[in-house]
Amino acid sequence: MKRLGALAVIILLLPASLFAEVHFKDLTMPEAMKLAKKQKKSIMVDFYTDWCSWCKVLDRDTYSNKNVGEYAEDHFISLKINAEKGDGIALAKQYSIQGYPTVMFFAADGKVITRVVGYQDTSAFSRSMEMAAAGGLQGLIQKTTAKKTASDPKAWMTLGDYYSMNDKSADAIAAYDKVISLDAKDTRKLYEQALYAKGFNLTGVDQITMLEDAMKQYPDRPEARRAFTMLLMNDFNGLTPERAGARMDAWADKHGMDADAFNMFAWEAQKKGILLAQAEAYATRAVLAYPDVNERANALDTKAVVVAKEGRPQDAVIFETQAISLLPSGDKRTQEFTDRKAEFEKQSQSAGAK
Repeated sequence: MKRLGALAVIILLLPASLFAEVHFKDLTMPEAMKLAKKQKKSIMVDFYTDWCSWCKVLDRDTYSNKNVGEYAEDHFISLKINAEKGDGIALAKQYSIQGYPTVMFFAADGKVITRVVGYQDTSAFSRSMEMAAAGGLQGLIQKTTAKKTASDPKAWMTLGDYYSMNDKSADAIAAYDKVISLDAKDTRKLYEQALYAKGFNLTGVDQITMLEDAMKQYPDRPEARRAFTMLLMNDFNGLTPERAGARMDAWADKHGMDADAFNMFAWEAQKKGILLAQAEAYATRAVLAYPDVNERANALDTKAVVVAKEGRPQDAVIFETQAISLLPSGDKRTQEFTDRKAEFEKQSQSAGAK
């Protein structure tokens, strides 16, 4: 089961339509293409799932922005497609959608322009829309070479984002370096965005150093969450995995309701067989912090696995039973959790026989 969650915040459990300033149309892709040709627009498609909490935050915090909504209305035919229901299943497979949310941009003829994987705040998403509206790479290069816009850090930031999304890290880093030099005093708040963006495109020690520096200078930016996750996983997979405990505690001090982070830490710790007491404590915090019962079931399952690793299979049975009780009828996790419970019961019986 995938444990690297979305966003650990309490999310208002209201329909996305109540938040959306972006006006999504109830159309099929062929209908959207026909309308896009008629109105001379591109197409924006948000692939989401019901369980994706990042998707809900995108609805609440980004799509609700007036400027985002107005730009989308002027340049795109916007669709929302559930990747796990109806026609969305085949479309998600066709376009190899693997993470949520994924926002894809198409030309009116259906040709893919670019895609955005994961949550973006209003500033970053606005650049993504501008990138798509410009038609992709060639339009962006024209902006960064034209006399009027060659010294515009926003144009370079957008170009860097394009390269980053298309796995051209060296080009992305060069573009972000340009942003850093053009907005050195951070007057446009692009310097701080470029620090994180460059860090995400670096590798090895250079990446760790830059992301830690970015988090130290700008701990409240949305990118800090992704940076924290990358640094935590680097700790677990490195030579000194115990460092993950201190990093988790530091993050939890400032983000006391980050249930996804708590659950992720607990799951990764038990995989390594380390920091198990700390892992149990954070699994418990995840159970208490999740507002959604489906996520709470995952956290209880995590807690069950952790306490089993601690040598308490009887307690593991209790927590796994609680997890199963929260699952809706027909949930695909039911068999997985049930099998795990049976294993804990077997371990408990073996321990009792000794």
